[in-house]
Amino acid sequence: MSKVHPRTGDVFETDLPPPRGSEAGFPRPVVIFQAPELGGLATVLVIPLTANLRRTGVVGSLFIASGDGGLTRDSVAQCHLTRALDKKHLRKRLGTLKPETVQSLADAILSTFGIAVEP
Repeated sequence: MSKVHPRTGDVFETDLPPPRGSEAGFPRPVVIFQAPELGGLATVLVIPLTANLRRTGVVGSLFIASGDGGLTRDSVAQCHLTRALDKKHLRKRLGTLKPETVQSLADAILSTFGIAVEP
């Protein structure tokens, strides 16, 4: 995919490499989450999504309803698996999350890093 300009909150289909251990892998949607100033890099920070709703109970995870960001299934953002990914793995932009979902995702990321979030 050439000339990809992903932005925070964009949801993309990817072809993640096969996982090692408990890493996220295989084709799956991801959410872009990084500062706009990093947009010129060949890599992008992504949060993998899963349709395994049991993951909702993991610290730093966030339930995202079907339809938000173009998702066709209810999903869980797995902030503890945030990673840098070469943009060549981004296949198709599905949509953009609602601003309130992006804010909740920011809170989930902070929680993952052990930073308390004010209610």
